[in-house]
Amino acid sequence: MNNLEHTLKEAREDFDQCQSVTDLDQAKAKYLGKSGVLTEALKSLGKLSAEERPKVGAEINVVKQGVEEALEKRREAILNASQAKQLAEESLDVTLPSRKEDRGSLHPVTQTLHGLNRSFIPLVSQWHMDHKLNLTFIISQRLIFQSHIQHVRCMTHFILMNLMY
Repeated sequence: MNNLEHTLKEAREDFDQCQSVTDLDQAKAKYLGKSGVLTEALKSLGKLSAEERPKVGAEINVVKQGVEEALEKRREAILNASQAKQLAEESLDVTLPSRKEDRGSLHPVTQTLHGLNRSFIPLVSQWHMDHKLNLTFIISQRLIFQSHIQHVRCMTHFILMNLMY
């Protein structure tokens, strides 16, 4: 029994010295692994007499539970410390301004129409003033151009929809 209590104390000290989960797993193997101290003690139960086996087996199980509890407690402490460190490193400053959203832009055809309007309306206005053309002719030509653009849009939509199916 004295040897088992010493094993439990030694295991707790080993677990407390571990700084990572990997170190903890290696220390666990020393006590609970295939050739660990407690596993060997359980294997040696067969050599004991029938009267001593239940008593020693119960003592080994109590020590084993103590080792497992110490292991889990240390594992939680390591994980909590790791999480606290990660949270401290990744802190978010909520006082900073947010990122600006990227806004969309107009369709290239619409941009072209706007560019043409900006370019040609002053010219057409000046030309109209100079030549005294009928304003309805200019408007009808613009409407024809816009309907042509609308036709191109419809055809593009029709072609794309047919390609999809």
